[in-house]
Amino acid sequence: MAHQRRVHERQNGYPEVISFRTMLTINADAHTIMSRMHKPDPNASADQQDKRSVVALADGDLDAWLTGTTLQAQALLRPPPVEWIEASHLPHPQLPFLARDTPGCRVSA
Repeated sequence: MAHQRRVHERQNGYPEVISFRTMLTINADAHTIMSRMHKPDPNASADQQDKRSVVALADGDLDAWLTGTTLQAQALLRPPPVEWIEASHLPHPQLPFLARDTPGCRVSA
């Protein structure tokens, strides 16, 4: 997440600090893990449903991101390597109650 602070003067003459944060995302349709996230939108065509991933920077890429050329920064716009992601299935706490009323759904205790 990019973080920026700006100081500007309010109408009463006192400075005010405003913080901005930005989280960049990139298409992750081909990513092994991120392509499996989020439910598809049944009202949108397949070409309008790209999967998104946050752009994650390695510690060693920070200088290139902040002070490098535009081309160096663009080269860092990529989904994170699979090795950086830890994913597991956590069932929704209400799933047994919801699934009980869903035809064809079985819940194991």
